[in-house]
Amino acid sequence: MLDTVIEIIVLGGVNAYGESIIVHDGKNNWFIIDSFVSDKVPAPLHYLQSRGVNLQHVKRVVATHWHNDHIRGLDEVVKQCTEAEFFCSQACNSKEFEAVLKATNASRAIDTTSVMSSILTTLKGRDKHYAGALAGVLLFSDANPFLSQLIALSPSQKTCDNSRAEYSKKEQNALFGNYAVASPTPNDKSVVLFFEINGQKIVLGADLEVSNGVDAAFKGWAAVCSHALCPTGISVFKAAHHGSRNGRSHDFWTRNLSPTAKIGLTCFNRGQDPPPSAADIQEILAYGLKAYITARPGREVFQYDEETQGLLDIFDISITNDTPSAYGTIHFSLVDGENQWKVGLHGTAYELAPA
Repeated sequence: MLDTVIEIIVLGGVNAYGESIIVHDGKNNWFIIDSFVSDKVPAPLHYLQSRGVNLQHVKRVVATHWHNDHIRGLDEVVKQCTEAEFFCSQACNSKEFEAVLKATNASRAIDTTSVMSSILTTLKGRDKHYAGALAGVLLFSDANPFLSQLIALSPSQKTCDNSRAEYSKKEQNALFGNYAVASPTPNDKSVVLFFEINGQKIVLGADLEVSNGVDAAFKGWAAVCSHALCPTGISVFKAAHHGSRNGRSHDFWTRNLSPTAKIGLTCFNRGQDPPPSAADIQEILAYGLKAYITARPGREVFQYDEETQGLLDIFDISITNDTPSAYGTIHFSLVDGENQWKVGLHGTAYELAPA
């Protein structure tokens, strides 16, 4: 029997440090976008196995970009999802990027490069290669008995052209001990994904940011908004870059989202002011849409007895709850024949409300 429930599952949380999204098109086709590790297990694999989903039904695995909070455990995901085709940003689908991997691994193994190298080894063993996601490229399509398709809305061709020169510089830096591989800000290499499933439009914003500079119109969210395939009437949107202002295009939010769109956000628990900030949340709610987040922003701080806390305060030390398995789940679902998306919140996830 055909399972006709469309599902968008957003996994993430403060203590889990990461983001992963799972999509089910209602036809037993599953998609994994990004990964993080919880209790030493890739969170998307743990979730699917807890649901009893056969990993052979995972059709696509996508790495939206090479930041640690999005790629940890992704090599194991690719290894176990043997029938899935793997995609990453076209900006990384070049000999220049692979040269960076080789140079960095020759110097020192770090998460971003070791994960990709492990993925390449797995694909080579299957006589396959990874494919690049570029704005306008169709990544998946199944028309029976209703249309289910996946299209990349970013990165732009301009971004990919610029990335080759950037990675050539990074290769030289890696050889001389500078191991940074992640994109500089603003992040314009991230892959924004557009699912159209039985007439429903879902967009996953990854960590794409609003670009600036002389060619800003051809990169980042400006390029997405001007693309011929950028949809309107979007019913579910995973907000970009943890809902932060630099990931939020006002044009996109006002022109492309449905008035009843459901918004999903994840947190980021690194840095002095981890997003989304209180101001970010209020600005998002000002659009008048229902928004949900995987966990409370910031980091959970333990409170000790007065004497111990006094010593910690003297040395400006905060002890945080970094329990690996603490994460939340936002579950958007739509049953065939209905037009109202249901929202299930599990673990640390909750609905945002005005202050």
